[in-house]
Order: sequence, then structure tokens, then C-alpha cells
Amino acid sequence: MAWDGDIGGGDKDGFKDSGYVRVKGEYEDQKRISQAQRQSAYERGTTRDEHNMHLVGYTYDRKGEKFYILKNTWGKNRGIAGSYYLSENYFRLRTISVTLHKDGFPEAVKTKMGSKNGR
Repeated sequence: MAWDGDIGGGDKDGFKDSGYVRVKGEYEDQKRISQAQRQSAYERGTTRDEHNMHLVGYTYDRKGEKFYILKNTWGKNRGIAGSYYLSENYFRLRTISVTLHKDGFPEAVKTKMGSKNGR
């Protein structure tokens, strides 16, 4: 899946950390980022369309916090061997769009989308 999002905005220092990126500043203490908060950050310009990465999976830390694993195009010398681990709240707040190839959708979803023969 392709991820398009903000790596600068109010959280740019997160990308200078150890490779684990969390919301900093605005909304830092929120348990779960809402769609209204994401939209507000975008409209106010604190979330900007800046960078694309390849979302390759997700994992959980020892405390059970979910992180999305994104492979960066900057090379293996950034993040953790070229990957960044975005917290679920960061992903919710700073995502502009995601793109998924049609073959990535389950057949039932393709049918609902009106695809001919699920394709």
C-alpha cells in the first residue's frame, strides 16, 4: 500500500527519533485521533502533503501500541534500516491518502465496488 502523508508539520522531530514516530505537540495526549481532528489539522495546514512511503505492515510494541511500518525512499541510513514505525495516532492524524492496488482488496469488497467479476 502506498502512504502519502506529512513528515514535517507539527511532528517533524518524530522523524529524527529512533524510527518510532508518535504525535508530538498538538493532540499528543489524545487516546485516539478522530476524523474531525485529522480534518482540522489538514485545513489549518498543520498536516501537509509532503512525502510518500510504502506501507509494508504493522506491528505492536511491548505495551501493545500499534505501529504501521513504512519503508522510506531515503535509504537504509534513516529510521530503523530505512523503515519508520508510525504510531496509530500519527497515522490517523498525518495521513493524506493511501493507495491500494485492486488486487489487494478482498473479493467481497471488489464486488461491492461494482467491479466486473470482482476485478
